[in-house]
Parts: sequence; C-alpha cells; structure tokens
Amino acid sequence: MGVARSTKPRSNSASARAKPGGIKAPATIPSSFRMAKREMVERLERLREILKQKKLGGFLITVPSNLFYVSGFRTEGSLALVTGRKARMFLPQLLYEQGKKIVRNFEVIGFRDRLLQKLGKFLTDEKIRRLGFEAGGVSIKSYKEMEKAFRRIRLVPLDGLVEGLRIIKTEEEVNLIRKSAQVCVAAFRFIKKRIKIGMKERIIACQLEYFMKKRGAEKPSFEIIVASGENTAYPHYRTGERRIGSGDCLLIDMGCVYKGYCSDLTRPLFLNIITDNKREGLSGALPFEFKGKYKKIYQVVREAQRAAIEKIRPGIRCSSIDSAARKVIERAGLGDYFIHRTGHGVGLDVHELPWVEENSKQVLRSGMVLTVEPGVYIPGFGGMRIEDMVLVTKKANEVLTEERKI
Repeated sequence: MGVARSTKPRSNSASARAKPGGIKAPATIPSSFRMAKREMVERLERLREILKQKKLGGFLITVPSNLFYVSGFRTEGSLALVTGRKARMFLPQLLYEQGKKIVRNFEVIGFRDRLLQKLGKFLTDEKIRRLGFEAGGVSIKSYKEMEKAFRRIRLVPLDGLVEGLRIIKTEEEVNLIRKSAQVCVAAFRFIKKRIKIGMKERIIACQLEYFMKKRGAEKPSFEIIVASGENTAYPHYRTGERRIGSGDCLLIDMGCVYKGYCSDLTRPLFLNIITDNKREGLSGALPFEFKGKYKKIYQVVREAQRAAIEKIRPGIRCSSIDSAARKVIERAGLGDYFIHRTGHGVGLDVHELPWVEENSKQVLRSGMVLTVEPGVYIPGFGGMRIEDMVLVTKKANEVLTEERKI
C-alpha cells in the first residue's frame, strides 16, 4: 500500500515533524531496537563523509525515522546534532532517562525549554559556520526561530540526506523487513479463514491488528484498509462500518512495524454469491472465482504486477518497472483507471525511497526493498490492487511476501 506520498494514513508517520523552537514531549512511547553497534558507527561515519563533501560543519536531524536510523531511538519532539567531532541527541526531559539507556554513539542531553539556545552554545563552541538541516522536518516557523537564534550561522536546507543512506538495506535490516513481511502474510492467511458475510470492515481491520501484535509487531505500519464493494474504488479508503455482502469484492491493504521496520501488503478477495443461508464465508482462494468484470480486472492487474516484478534487478531504472505495469493495463483499455505510481521503497518508513514511478531516474541496486502494486479503480463500480514487497538481490529479485495472491 502507500500509493501516494502524502495522503497515506500511517501510524509511524514522519509527517508530524519535530519543531526545534518549542518541542513538546511526544504523546506516544518511542520505539527502540538494538542494531549492531558497528553498524550504527558506520552510519554516522557515512553521514560525516557527506557533510565533509558538502562543506557543512554540522547537521540537524529532526525526522523520527532518521533519528532511529542513526541512534536506535525513534521519537518525535527530539533532534540530533552531528558535527565532525561530536554527535549529540537532545531529548525532552520526560524521555531522558529512557533515551540514555538506548541511544548509541550520541551524547544524550535532556531539555525542558530553551532548546535553540542550548544548541547555539554547542554550535559556537565548535565554531560551526554552515549548518545543514532536514528541510522536510522543519516548519517555516521553526526555520525562522533558528535564523533568529543562529544569527552568525548559515542554514542550509537539505532533502533526503539520511534517506539516501537508508535506501540500501544491510543484511540485518533485510532480515527485520523479512520478518515484518512474514507477520503480515500470516495475518492475511489468518483473516481469510474468518471473514463471514455480514462482518463490518472495521471488525476485520481490528482482528488483523490484534493478530499482528500477538505475533510481535509493535503496531500497524499505517491505518489498515479494509474496503468492500464500491468502496474498493477508493485507493486510500478509510475503513468504515459497511457490512460485507455476498458478491462483494474485498480489498485488504495492511502492514506492520517489527522492531522498527515496516511491511506492506495488499490482497483482493471475492465473496461467494450466496444462494442459500448455509453457504456463508469466502469463496475458495483461486483467481478464477472472481466473476464477470471483477475477473477481468483481477487478471489484468495480476499480469501487470508480474510484468513489473520480472523487470526488477540491479541496474534497471524504477521508471522501467512502472512502465512495464502500465503498458499491460493500458493494453487492456484500463489505463485511465490506473491513477497512481507502481510502488515505493519500504524500510523504517512504509513510504520511502525509491519511488517506482514514471519519471524516476533512480537505478536499482542490490539491497533495495520496494513494493509493486498496480491497481485499477472504477468509480461507482469498484477497484482492485495487488501489492507485494520485493528485495533487489545481486542478480535479480526476491518477493518477500510470496504466497498465493488470493
């Protein structure tokens, strides 16, 4: 899932950005995971190399997933300052005791207020003249506050600095993503056996979330989508109170966070047309049991996904993957109903680099993890999307959510 960058409802969102000028303690419990110490050190070293190349004396990290990547501690309302010699993490006092036990390779500093003044002292002591910061993680208000507090320092907005490091996953990261995907697939298999005619969409979503948490997930990686009937025409439908009925197409889009790493999976299902009161539940899980127009759409979307996945290997542009899926759907006369990009990267965020879209110049490299999720959405009728997570291997690819599609 996650076909549009900014509209996806997700629980680990980086959209609730930290505000350096007046940070409040987060309302949620921060995430942490003990990544190998050597790997954390290497991440900081790679970041410092980039700072050196860009002639920056320091860099402010405010995006929660990026804080987690360099320190092992994810929390909103905090920030990190990385310079050539030092790495400091500033946590609200309410998180200080917890953070100093978890954060690696950083000096942990607690604060209640006047954060920018504290930061300014460190910047002055280290004679920082050019300070980079995450453009997407700082509001205009906070930027103006930093300009006022750091009058003698040139502020340099940067996009995707840490995200660019995150795009290639290490073996340990791949293993965590694989586990996250396995929990997600197990949850889908679980719910397939329990869906009944008359169940509410919301109840199905609740059962999925409960199952994933029992299996070790911290939380869903976004608000689970369970759409039925005509609601399947909305790619980012908000799960509601509609009861599923016989002859409905059902679309389940789900994911979970396991030790900080996300998964993302979408599957369509078709419910039996009930002619007697004894036959309640799902039809057998075979693609030919889709009926009529649903059957055609399913076959087209599945073929589009296959064509795209076959393209995935090191050296291929993301735009080629998008094109492969889009051509199949266009040949079937449904091109106008494929209204989003073909996929996106998955890792610490459920939406991250690389973007699998028409104009992307990103070239695939071994270690990238992305989704492939073509879809067709016909207003007033319904829609269908099939989504899998794919790891780019040294020579080809590996589907991490492999199983029968329905």
